[in-house]
Formats: sequence, structure tokens, C-alpha cells
Amino acid sequence: MATILVAALCSGCIVHVLGSAARDPATQPNVVVLLADDTGWGDLSSYGHPTQEYGHIDQMAAEGIRFTQWYTGESLCTPSRAALQTGRLCVRTGMIPAGQQESRVLSPTSTGGLQRDELTIADILKSKGYTTGFVGKWHLGINKETESDGYYLPYHHGYDYAGLTLPFSNHWACDESKRHLPEPKPETCFVYRNTSMVQQPIDHSNLTANIAAEASSFITQQAAAKNKFHLFVGFAHMHVAMFTSPAWSNSSVNGIWGANFREMDWAVGQILSSIKAASVAEQTVVFFTSDHGPHIELCLEGGTTGVLRGGKAYSSWEGGMRVPGIVWWPGTIAAGRETNELASTMDIFATVASLAGVALPTDRIFDGRDLSEVLRSENASSPHDFMFYYCSSRLMAVRHGAYKVKFFTEQLPLEDESTTHCSSGSPHGEFFQTWDCFGEGVTAQDPPLLFNIDSDPAERFPLAYNITQRHNASSLCHPATVGNSSVYNHTGMPGAGYHSVELPGGPDITACQALCCEDVNCGSVTMAYPWVSDGGEWKCSEGSACCFFNPLHAAATAPRPNATLAFVHRQGDEPIYTGTLAKIVQSVQEAVTKHNAALVPGTPQLSESNASVQPCCKSSQYRDTCGCNYPNPNPVTSWLYV
Repeated sequence: MATILVAALCSGCIVHVLGSAARDPATQPNVVVLLADDTGWGDLSSYGHPTQEYGHIDQMAAEGIRFTQWYTGESLCTPSRAALQTGRLCVRTGMIPAGQQESRVLSPTSTGGLQRDELTIADILKSKGYTTGFVGKWHLGINKETESDGYYLPYHHGYDYAGLTLPFSNHWACDESKRHLPEPKPETCFVYRNTSMVQQPIDHSNLTANIAAEASSFITQQAAAKNKFHLFVGFAHMHVAMFTSPAWSNSSVNGIWGANFREMDWAVGQILSSIKAASVAEQTVVFFTSDHGPHIELCLEGGTTGVLRGGKAYSSWEGGMRVPGIVWWPGTIAAGRETNELASTMDIFATVASLAGVALPTDRIFDGRDLSEVLRSENASSPHDFMFYYCSSRLMAVRHGAYKVKFFTEQLPLEDESTTHCSSGSPHGEFFQTWDCFGEGVTAQDPPLLFNIDSDPAERFPLAYNITQRHNASSLCHPATVGNSSVYNHTGMPGAGYHSVELPGGPDITACQALCCEDVNCGSVTMAYPWVSDGGEWKCSEGSACCFFNPLHAAATAPRPNATLAFVHRQGDEPIYTGTLAKIVQSVQEAVTKHNAALVPGTPQLSESNASVQPCCKSSQYRDTCGCNYPNPNPVTSWLYV
């Protein structure tokens, strides 16, 4: 008999009819994604932090699998969250700016967002009868045309239930503590429920408790109804401004940052406890990760990457892209596992699709890979041969096995600059040493840098490799005039890889040299190398340009207007890779060429802005008068069963 579920969602109700038939928990598990904000690879006790207290997230790792090389799709909020939700790089989904100097994240006045034709985790699981819920931070767009249309919100991306939602973010301007600002700025600090604003500015005193309560309530009620479910929880921690409820203030030896982390950790514990209490632990796979690395410029309020360099906004460096990755699934994943296999937040999409039996569409490219075998077997290898590090639309680096090839690098903050911007560990302001992907702080590396990330995770010692240049295969500028000329490769000789040209009647070295000049223009290509005789063969030598001509149709001293000329020209430099390390770089270069050939960039969504879409609880000519009271929700009554 079917179970009828009616979800009361503030602005209206939807009716979703689901079958309650039994399913195999090993193939169609419930799916919970717990996403921290701005949390670094070195921030957890289980990842080596020396003083952060051991907590529920660490215990989750002890009961499941901990990935030491788990990456995100980008190093800032909007593009990384889009990559996680869709299993696709931000350059494909259009979650990038149109201009090189424009913002890499959406703002409350942005008219763009995650397009509705992109498939999210919720979309694919709904196709298999899952009930889907969202609580917490979104940051993938709000309004498109008016201040309240909610065009890009979770409800329109496959989520049946959209509870307490931060459609933008908790951030520096939302600071209630008066540590950094005299008062918060309400125009950018607000809370939604479904598509309606219910609080402005954000009240942090019960924010995390409400997120935990709504998440736990959703799990409890779906389990009671025997529904397959997917829940996505986006925590407001650990993004500045730092905040905790009074119960967690001064609770950590790791200072204000540690206390913030402990509150988020408590919320994770509440959610896991609700899964266990509902007796669905063995039927539920839970992912914990972060959207990107920590904001390292914020002193003791910014988190840590451990031994890794870089952080939030630094896409070429490990500290911006490598984050904690923990998966918990009692009965399926053996407890206490640790793996060095490469994995990505984008893999969550492909993995849950596989577990739920969803055949992904073939009309688009997915960058995530199915990790289900890695989760089940200690002997399984990573499905990633290459992993791409993007900063907006610019490819910064590529990971291949233990190695990383870097085409661009961002300038990192210096230690003395951190000291300048900090007073007793407290930041003077919110800033990034390098924010954009194309500015003065970004350096092109040609030839690219090569690192062994296994032995040098801090990326301090680039490896030397052998690479030389040779001419690419040459061709004729005007083949129509050549007649029955032929082109052949020299092999086994000095100059291998070059081409020569034979004309009817044979080339004449004297005439050839007579026609040599400093700058013979071959169509649009200027030649720079003459041809000389070498034991009956012809090859290119350093010096001026040269051409061959057919002596049957031209004088031996100078070409006539009707002469048949064949120019041999250089088409460009082709690198020669010598040795094992150089071959790795070559493999990456070839993978990039293949990747670029198949790349269809999405329409940029992060550039357009219009004040008319600025969310506001009360319509007003003056946006700073916006404000409304958030009715403390009762999660139990937000779902009604008939």
C-alpha cells in the first residue's frame, strides 16, 4: 500500500506519493551529505590536528573510511557546490564569471544561478522514488527577475523539502559579536524557508541547533514512513564570521575556531544519532566533506591545511582543493579504513547514482566517478586517471597518479603579511592575497611545474625533467603548385622528425641556396631555417630561410612569375620528452588536449547583477531597513502525514 506524504512548506504544499516497497539497502541506500564550509584538510583531529578535540566526525571516520586525497571541484563556495551537486566541473555548468576580473561567487543581487536543466543529486534520486530534503547553506543562486521569485532555490532543483536555508551565506558582514563590525548588514544576511525569507539578519544563537533539529526530524520521519530518502545538510560553519550558541562558547583549547568546529561537530553527532535511533544505519550512506580549503588569511579564525600550502581561493595549491572526505555506511564499509586513492566531491553524484541504479544521461559530460567499489573493497583503485584543478574557466593544474603538473600558480600570502593583518591572532579584515584567476598574482609556468604529491604534499620542490624542442612535421605552403612532389620523414638521422620535399626533376642545392633569404614569407608563416645537403638526404639547419623550386620551370638563379615553388616551413615547436618524469608531463599534456577538445563551456552565470532581485523581507526603498523575525521552527509539525 502506498504511503502518501504531504509536506507543508510555508508558501504552499506539495503532495508526493511514494511506494513503501522494500529495497536492498546495499543497492538503494538512503543518502545523507554533510557539507562543511571553509574547512581545511588539517582541521580535524583524525586528519592530524594536534589540539582540536576528538569528536563525532572523527568517530565517523573511525567507523567508516577516511580519504587522505579527497578533492573538491573548485576553491570557492559557488563553483565548488555546483560541482558537488551536479558531478560536473564549474566550467561546464556555467558557474563561472564572464569576465576575468569578475567575482567567482554569486551575490544576493546576482540574477544568475545553477540552471534548472542541470541535474542535481536530488534530481537523480527522485527518479528512483527517493524523498529529498535540504537544510542549511545553498549559495547556488536565489532570484532571477524579482526580489522574491526564488528561481534558483533548492525547491526548484529536486528537493521536496527545503527547510531552514541560507540561500547566500553566513559571512563577515553577518557578524553579531561586534568583534569585527559594529553591527551586521541585514541586506546580505538572511534565512529562508523554501522560497520565503523568514529571518533578517541571521540570528546565530540557535542557527546550528535549528539545522540539526530539522535534519534529524526529516530523517526520523522518513525512516518511520519507510521511505527512501536523501538529505543534504550545508553547515554555516566554518565560514567567517565565527559564531556559536552560548553552550559552545569557550569550549575548545583551539580558541574561537575550535569552539565553532565543536558546535558543528555536535550537530553531525545529532544527525548520526537520529539515523541510528531510526534503525536505518545499515541502509544509509553518509558523506562528510568540505566545499574547499580554509580562509588562511584570517589568522586564528581561518582554519588550517596542515602541511599543505594554499587555502580557500587558491585552486593551483593542494590546500585550496584537498579537503576532508569521510564516508560512513555501517555493514557495508569496514570500520577504521583509510585510503590514499584519489577521490572528489564530484564523485558523490556518480556514486549515489550507481548505488540507486540510475543510468546517467549521455547528453552531457560528468566529471565525477563511481566510488562504490572503493567504498566496498580495500583492493579497489581510484577510478580517476587524471584530476583537473580549475580556477573559474582557467585550468591551473592536473593530478595524475602521484604527480601533479601545474600550469599556473597563485601568489600565496607571506608569513610577515599574515602578521601585519593579525592582532593577537585576530584578523583586521576579510581579504585574500590572491582572489582572481587571471590577475597579477597568477603566474604562468612554462614549462609546467612537476611535483610528486605523495612525497612532497607541500609542493615545495618541483622535479626536474628533460624537455627539448624540435620542429613539428613540416608541410607545403602551396601544395597545388607542387605537382607530384612527395614528403617523407627522416628517420634514424640527426634532425629526425623533420620533413623534406622532392620536386619533379630533383632539387638543386645551388639553386636552393641562391634563393635563400633572411625572411621568405610562406603564406602566413615566416620560415627561419634553410635546407642543406647531408649525404644525399635533406634536412633543416640553423640559419636563414630557403625554398626548393622545379628547375624545369624556373631559372636556376631566381624564380620567375610562373615558377613552380614549394616552400618548406616550420609549423611550430614540438616538445621532446625524455625520461620517466618527462613522459608523465607528456601524458598530462595529451590528457589536457583531449579534455579541451571535448569541453563545451556553460553560459557564465556569475556576472549579471541587478539590485531589483536583492532579497528583502519588507519591500522598501531603503534596503538597510529590511528586517523580519524568524519564528523558531517546530520541525515536527513541518511534515504532515495523511
